[in-house]
Amino acid sequence: MELSYDYVNDKLSKRSKNIFSVLASSNRIDILKILNTKGALTYSELKAHTGFKSKKESGKFAYHLRKLLKYSLIASNKGEKKYIITNRGKDILNFVKQIEERSIMESGKVYVKSFNGFYELSTYKIAQILIRDASMSPDAASKIAEEVEAKMTKFEISYLTHPLMIEIINSTLIEHGYEEFRARLARLGIYTYELGRLLSDRIDIEELNSTIISNIFAEYMLFFNLPKDLVDQHIEGNINISTSNLSSILPDIIFVDASNIVESYSLISLIQNLSKEIAREIVITNLRLGLDSKSIAKIFSLINCNKIISFSINDTNMLEGYREYLSKERFPNISIIVKPDKIERGVLLDILKNNGLVAISRDERSINGIKRVNSNDIVINAISINLPRIAYESNKDEEYFRAKLVMIMKTISDAISSKKDITTRFIDEKILPELSKMNGSIRCMINLVDPYTAIKRVLGYDNVLEIIEKSIDTARDSINENDIILTMIKDECVSRLAELDRERYGKIVNVTKYEPYLMVEDDILDGYNSIDRKLDGLSLILDMNKDNYIVEKAFDELQFFIPRI
Repeated sequence: MELSYDYVNDKLSKRSKNIFSVLASSNRIDILKILNTKGALTYSELKAHTGFKSKKESGKFAYHLRKLLKYSLIASNKGEKKYIITNRGKDILNFVKQIEERSIMESGKVYVKSFNGFYELSTYKIAQILIRDASMSPDAASKIAEEVEAKMTKFEISYLTHPLMIEIINSTLIEHGYEEFRARLARLGIYTYELGRLLSDRIDIEELNSTIISNIFAEYMLFFNLPKDLVDQHIEGNINISTSNLSSILPDIIFVDASNIVESYSLISLIQNLSKEIAREIVITNLRLGLDSKSIAKIFSLINCNKIISFSINDTNMLEGYREYLSKERFPNISIIVKPDKIERGVLLDILKNNGLVAISRDERSINGIKRVNSNDIVINAISINLPRIAYESNKDEEYFRAKLVMIMKTISDAISSKKDITTRFIDEKILPELSKMNGSIRCMINLVDPYTAIKRVLGYDNVLEIIEKSIDTARDSINENDIILTMIKDECVSRLAELDRERYGKIVNVTKYEPYLMVEDDILDGYNSIDRKLDGLSLILDMNKDNYIVEKAFDELQFFIPRI
């Protein structure tokens, strides 16, 4: 039977009236909005979110819910006993949103659109932003607010976005010379086009997240937290300030005294929690679990984090456990530090062939050679100094080289104190809860990058170790604070600094890369130990393929080195 036009039209009209009757209640619209935002909710969760908290209002809430269910704007999942918004409900919600936006546009007023909806533009609202977020005085805020509102009302638009309004406020502040207040209102992140490019490149979500966080913290540290002259030196390449990702505000290394840990699950839990609050490495010392090698290997395999976890080893079972762990782990993140008399050459070579990360040390250090001073030592990588850059600008004069080093050392104390203040505040306020339990001393590190290239290849001196020692003494004399340590350790910034120097000096740069550590090049080992005694950390690499006499002498005499094949 063919239905008449009038019959169909009457049915549609009745259905539309029913839908509009549902929308006549702001409570029902709120229920749709909450389910659209929060997802599936139980009866009690939905009731609480919509503000029906008292028992007297239960009947009223149930009535609204039945109305929405009747016209299929929401649905109930009887198995999970939860309510969800349907596709029809979403369509109706979008329709309501369009009506609300259209009514705003036709009101003759200017509105600002933010994440939380629309609000009417007013001098009072702008002044409140300046007072609350920029710490501006009420009088100055009112004057700026009046000028900003006058600018905005000239635009032939009904609403503008909150970020655009902040841009207009900031440009007005700049016009009046209020750079300090503008900096407080600055938004951190990445440009819209850059985010679009990253998404179009189809990078994985972890890389996308890491890139965005890196940009946020880099901007925060470089443009809003550190002194301008210091930032200029970083951008030019004289120094490097760790600004990427969370490493800009997190400590790099912690030494953990594990003498009180007796259960393996306690150790794993501690490492997993600390790895969220440390940027680079966790060094476990004084661990005595008394387990066999297979149990140790299992513990190593259960430690799953993206940081280096180093174990200071004095136990044969732990050493064998590490070797077993390497036989099954292709890309290990566990490293060991072992005394020279506690490891056989054959075992060491076997570990190295299986991509093991190992350092030989007579005292307690990190895998890169940073020395431990106290229990639960916390180390911040504050600044790295580009020694080849200083050498390029020293006219092949060693004394001039050391004089320029002194000048840079004197300019970086502000940055060190700034970075330490941030980390200390995060620990004291328990933003870093695991570190707040440690009660460790905080030390700030100044790293001297690639002294060999600076002295041998750029300045042209052959007595490299002698001049390195003199340079360390010069730098040490410039340090006034006890919590600042001086190192020459492996540094991730070497590729950045080398690239900047190639761009600046062109053909006179005769090296393709900077070395992140010192290499044992001959059998004069006393010089390396002398340098090591003057530093708080030294990355010294020994090639195990060298003459056996040199290798044996290194094991007998060197205080610390990193073997490799």
